[in-house]
Amino acid sequence: MKAKIAETPYRCAFGYASNLNNQGVENVLKEADALMYKDKAESKKQKTK
Repeated sequence: MKAKIAETPYRCAFGYASNLNNQGVENVLKEADALMYKDKAESKKQKTK
């Protein structure tokens, strides 16, 4: 999906997590959010290069 979006003028950040370890929905959401913000920061770095 990232490769397809890179071909457009749009930017998207993705973060996902699973609850395979039964860590609870709140913890899974926090993990996914953290990964999404990490992806967003990396995307911004790539844009400035």
